Amino acid sequence: MASHHKTWLLPGGGANRGESREKAAIRELREETGLRATNCKYLFEYNEPDDGRRIRNLHKVFLIEAEGKPRPNHHDVHHLAFWKPDSDIILSPTTRTIVDRYLNEFKMH
Repeated sequence: MASHHKTWLLPGGGANRGESREKAAIRELREETGLRATNCKYLFEYNEPDDGRRIRNLHKVFLIEAEGKPRPNHHDVHHLAFWKPDSDIILSPTTRTIVDRYLNEFKMH
């Protein structure tokens, strides 16, 4: 998780032109945390609810196994933390929704 205004977010970002979503997820993980992906599996898509805004966010969610020593990039990420279900880390609403869906659909089975 990376902190942003006292809440924590999953690593991520947009794909560059011509870049697959999988490659973008791997690149963003490396850029934001310094971790190197060793395995990447697509899990699901989360489209933030339509609340009348013209722009919505579409999240492609991947489960990535990684190696290396985590380190923030100090550009847009200044702090990193590992999250677990009994943690007191405050997740952003979108991150909470994605994590809950992962735990309900994949981890608990």
